[in-house]
Amino acid sequence: ADEIQRYVDRYGVENIDFNDLTAVLTKDWILEFCAVIQRRGLGVSWQLPSGTRSEAVDREAAEALYSSGCRNFGYAPESGSRRTLKRIKKKVKLGSLKRSVDDALAAGLTLHGNFIVGFPDERGTDLIETWRLLVDMAQRGMHSVSVMAFSPYPGCEEYQRLEAAGLLEFDEAYLYSALLRSGRASRSYSAHFSAAQLKAVQLLFFASFYGLRAVAHPRSAVRIALNAARGVQQTALDKFVQTKLQHILRL
Repeated sequence: ADEIQRYVDRYGVENIDFNDLTAVLTKDWILEFCAVIQRRGLGVSWQLPSGTRSEAVDREAAEALYSSGCRNFGYAPESGSRRTLKRIKKKVKLGSLKRSVDDALAAGLTLHGNFIVGFPDERGTDLIETWRLLVDMAQRGMHSVSVMAFSPYPGCEEYQRLEAAGLLEFDEAYLYSALLRSGRASRSYSAHFSAAQLKAVQLLFFASFYGLRAVAHPRSAVRIALNAARGVQQTALDKFVQTKLQHILRL
């Protein structure tokens, strides 16, 4: 809060992004932080785009987030497969995730979800379970998603497993740019899927999510068009659409 206060006083900032995978861990921390922000009257909007612990966010916490200026909120289930979640030691409780999403939407937050396909040991049944979770998020009203191809980051267990098996080709530029790619897998570390197959999976997931969301929530398409016309970016999808439009106009 002190740091935000300095940015407001010195630079007149109006928005803060917390690009931290562990910015939120407990409900008590959320409530205390939101109370401090409101008490100081900082008047900034702030975002948690990187994903957080869904168990920490219920209706009370979500309403506190919105009241204190939080607008965009990210979830990072990565997978809908309990087998995959156990393998990557991702402590996501899917039931808690769904309840949290419902509470956050009811509070007015704009939600984004992060998914990963192509884990080394991932099978077709695992991808189907992830697809089902992604479809469920679309029907509930989550606003946007990223579907990224797995890339082994140095230091993680999957990286060490691949290295020990002699299956890792270290390419620093590729590895560290992986988070910037959400729709163009160029390499597969999966034992069951090629890079071309993962690209097809990503496209299917994107089409499923945005197609179902448009049907379940038709007003969203109108909002996207209006935001594009005004140059306003409220979600990751707004940014994607407007970036693509800019590229087309430059051709």
